[in-house]
Amino acid sequence: MSMTTAARATLIGLACMTPACVLAQDAAPAEVPVSPESADLHPMLERVRAAHDLVAVGAIVLERGEVRAIGVAGMRQKGGASSVEPTDPWHLGSCTKAMTATLAARLVERGDISWDTTIADALAEDLGAEIHPGFRDVTLAQLVRNVGGCSTAVEPALWGRLWMMRDDPERARRTLTEETITRAPPVAVGDYEYSNTGFAIAGHMLETVTGTPWEDLMRTEVFEPLGIEHAGFGHPGAPGDTAVPWGHDARRGAIPPGPLVDNPPAIGPAGTVHMPLADWARFVAVHLGPGNGAPEDFLSDESLATLRDVQGPGSYAAGWIVARRPWAGPGGLVLTHSGSNNAWYCVAWLAPERDLAILVTCNEGDAAAPTDQIAGELVRRMTR
Repeated sequence: MSMTTAARATLIGLACMTPACVLAQDAAPAEVPVSPESADLHPMLERVRAAHDLVAVGAIVLERGEVRAIGVAGMRQKGGASSVEPTDPWHLGSCTKAMTATLAARLVERGDISWDTTIADALAEDLGAEIHPGFRDVTLAQLVRNVGGCSTAVEPALWGRLWMMRDDPERARRTLTEETITRAPPVAVGDYEYSNTGFAIAGHMLETVTGTPWEDLMRTEVFEPLGIEHAGFGHPGAPGDTAVPWGHDARRGAIPPGPLVDNPPAIGPAGTVHMPLADWARFVAVHLGPGNGAPEDFLSDESLATLRDVQGPGSYAAGWIVARRPWAGPGGLVLTHSGSNNAWYCVAWLAPERDLAILVTCNEGDAAAPTDQIAGELVRRMTR
């Protein structure tokens, strides 16, 4: 359950890697909206994949609303006979956090909730006086910025209980929320600590005020308006399915789809989404700003600014790490995040001033260095 954040001496620098969770669901093949002029990244990806002995990697480059380059290399399963395809889904781990924050922004614009809505405001009917005074005034905005008093860790006994509720994610999130907010905050509210639990509580606030499970909200408020048709939650594919990539780690090797291959779905809003590269690009286009392919009425400029706004220590905004890089434009603004459940790894780098996004995926958990190498090469290619 631990989260590691490491500064690596690469062109692109800081990202964060986090655990994720699973709720298995099938994903149909996606059509990739790529023009004939788009570059095929396979040769570069195969070179890096072979050098690091990875199972498979994929990448996509979005610029000014168009796919400029896309490619995959490797196999769906180590030792298998099936090559990855550009339309295959990839587990995005904690890159789900930006999606949950985006969902929150949509519901704020609709008037269902506000960024200043507190835990007590949203959950008093369920928990009332049981909410610890230290958590009562924690806001939705604080939770999605990781300054809401929640810890990285989850007690092992609670973790086991959450597994028993894997078929009812909403009830599991309520249990995790209740067990957390009826006790004193383990971290001082306002101090930064990366927390899957904080995002799970935020997601539970959203599903409570709307009366709709987080997974359904994601589909209707984020995926469908953006034309994302092939997203799901958890490890892609059903048990026994070899027609999708599998995750891999050093201890277990290839990990087939199934209900017990990952963390409990209680922390879904922190990291369960899977989707093909082209669909991921449709999502990040929102965060590049107007003119990058997302529907004009999807989010206001005010909401985009809020999602990029760091409040408190560190560099964490609402589901994004905010940084500055010389290659990213006059102001150097970049939005970045990585995700891992120890069996998959991905990283996103967005440069809104350049209308540029670079997304890299791998179906192995220990892939920070090679995915950074791929992203770095693509940055150089796109900004030289």
